[in-house]
Amino acid sequence: MPLPEINIYRYQDPDKGSFLMADDPGKLLSEAEVRVRIKNEFQPASCRRTGDCIEMVFTEDPQAYQVGEDMVFPVFAQNAMTYGEYSDYVNHHGCACCSLTSLLAAYRPEEYKDLRPEDTICRVERRHFPAEIWEKNYLQDNRYCMPVTLYGISRILMEEGVLNRYIGGFRDREAFRLIRDHLRSGRQVIIETSRVRRKNGIPVSINDRKYAGSYHTMILLGFDAWGKVIFTDSATRDWAGQKQRLKRDRLSALINYMFPRLNGRARNLYFDHRWNTGGFILVDGKGRP
Repeated sequence: MPLPEINIYRYQDPDKGSFLMADDPGKLLSEAEVRVRIKNEFQPASCRRTGDCIEMVFTEDPQAYQVGEDMVFPVFAQNAMTYGEYSDYVNHHGCACCSLTSLLAAYRPEEYKDLRPEDTICRVERRHFPAEIWEKNYLQDNRYCMPVTLYGISRILMEEGVLNRYIGGFRDREAFRLIRDHLRSGRQVIIETSRVRRKNGIPVSINDRKYAGSYHTMILLGFDAWGKVIFTDSATRDWAGQKQRLKRDRLSALINYMFPRLNGRARNLYFDHRWNTGGFILVDGKGRP
């Protein structure tokens, strides 16, 4: 039996800052009524803007997230083992490559609509990075190949005409405000998480693997009806059940797993040390670099 599809609209209440739901543009529903209707079981697979409203279609575990008619973010599973000679690498270290692939497919569909992670590695990264750096990273055993850094992702996006701002160092409150406002504007944010969970900047657990076995790159796409962040996750996690490629959590919870870049001078294109990566990228959209 096919899963039900439920079209709902989202409005922002200027006084309370919360969202009110409607099953048509003229009828508002309470949050409790909406919870009964969809039972909070379905992930938003598509999102279409209509004036100030956002129409969303819910399915169980979509493999893509659509914004408007033209922007589609394909979401890849690292452990799919369908990436040719790079399958082992993508399985172990391919989160950043998968995220970069999703962004290029969404923002540059004229060239990258059908882009896959293995193409990003051998075509896109190779085109934008110096040959000696690319070859040093990939012309070795796949177990030792490292993922592209947030700085490297930012550089490729800029050179491809996708404007963005890479923010390495941050304080949690500042990051929360910047990311929240950016997502509310309809734009995406790329983050990097680790297994060190922090609270108010102080580590409280050094081996919390909810969002990273070691380090992990994901794309924050927007907010759902209850104010949780919808984000891509190329990793398959037992706790997520059937909802793997698109997950949801509170922004404050995600920030607890993020970490700032400590070496402000680092310009590494591939990961080599925690000090030289971290932070987040605010994706602004197409334009002249």
